[in-house]
Amino acid sequence: TTLFRSDEAQTDLEQALLLAPESPWIRLDLAAIYRGQGLNDQAQTLLSGLASTNGDLPEVRMAQAYADGESGNWGLVLQELEQLPPAQRSGDAVKLQRRAWVHYQLQRAAQAASVHQMADAYTITEQAGSGAGADPELLAAVAGGWASLGDSARAIGAMRRAIAQSGPNADPAMRVQYAGMLLAAGQDGEFEVV
Repeated sequence: TTLFRSDEAQTDLEQALLLAPESPWIRLDLAAIYRGQGLNDQAQTLLSGLASTNGDLPEVRMAQAYADGESGNWGLVLQELEQLPPAQRSGDAVKLQRRAWVHYQLQRAAQAASVHQMADAYTITEQAGSGAGADPELLAAVAGGWASLGDSARAIGAMRRAIAQSGPNADPAMRVQYAGMLLAAGQDGEFEVV
């Protein structure tokens, strides 16, 4: 039934696109479906076509930034959002920019670690942690960054903050990530609490 719903959604969005070809949000949703089907070129064409004709519109920049974020291209997200004048940045744009900044820093830290520049990797990850503030999703991402650097104590600390900020309704994926970190660190006693 999920496949049927996806096909139905694709058909509905394609029809909506015929009625509103300038809508970046229809294009964004349809591009997500195309990416889910492995049609990455079609997804990119759908968004870049609109960007080439209406790239200065804030909605188009936001849609492109969301698409870049879904693809993990955090540097491109930042570039798109930086081109928006501050007065035109909605609350969603500011939130996405912060999310992109933290994820981009974590990518930079991983890159530094891959060339054995561990001091830089640690510094960048610390900056990402500061940028995450109290956002549970971003704290969980930072925890993953610390784990990839092999610092289980900081990874677990960041996950504890993420879980605490989420309260009793913490995302199950976040709890699984936390449990995995605890098991990897040999902290089986605390694992029971998760």
